[in-house]
Formats: sequence, C-alpha cells, structure tokens
Amino acid sequence: MLDNENPYSGSYPWRSWRKEERANLPRPRVPLAGAERRRGADGAEYALASRLLDLDPLEQVATYGMHAGMWRDGELVQEEEHSLRINFYFKNELLLLLERAGFTDVEIHGDHREEAATGASDFLVFVAMRPD
Repeated sequence: MLDNENPYSGSYPWRSWRKEERANLPRPRVPLAGAERRRGADGAEYALASRLLDLDPLEQVATYGMHAGMWRDGELVQEEEHSLRINFYFKNELLLLLERAGFTDVEIHGDHREEAATGASDFLVFVAMRPD
C-alpha cells in the first residue's frame, strides 16, 4: 500500500506552480507563538509552523521551512528549525515506479476509501502485489 497526496489537492502549494506566484517566495515566516499547540504524552505542548520557501515545477520539488517549539508550563523551552524537501508525484508516475519495482495487480483508491479514484480525489491509495 502506498498513500500519496495529489500535488493539486487544495490551493496551497498548487498555486505556487505558476511563475508569477513563485516570484512571491519565500513566504513570510509564520510566528510560532500563533501556531496551534498540542499536548504530548509528556505533558509538554508542541507546535509546528511551516512556510513554503521554494518550488521547482520542472523538478516537482518544494522546499519548506519548518519551525517547531516545545512549551512547559506556558514557557517556550525548546525550538528548532529545519528544511524539508518534498517531491511531488502524479498518478501515472507512481504507476510506472510500482511497475518498474515489480509490483502487479495495482488498484487505485480515492481519499482512503475503497472507491475508485477520480480527479477530485485529494489522496490516492495504491494497493499492489509483488509476486515472489
């Protein structure tokens, strides 16, 4: 099984594939203090803010800036920043990759349901067998 979010699901970052939108990159930094916090099993609160730094439509790659923070008793005690590169894959590319890797009997479901995928599906789930 392979789950893949379609590059065109939602307007962000899909709109940034257009040249005039890429001229506005990188996006402004999102303040970590305003990001949604979630409580972890350790009792600390965690938040993650991201922003699109770059998108290369030819290579189908986006680079995001990730900013994470941890709070204890309302005080920010740790924060980290990292870059994350994401490759975008479309349905036919994934079918070819699965085929070249030796998978057969590929089924494609839409949006995590046992229904056929359509152009409106945000997620595609590939179910395939690899004969041994």
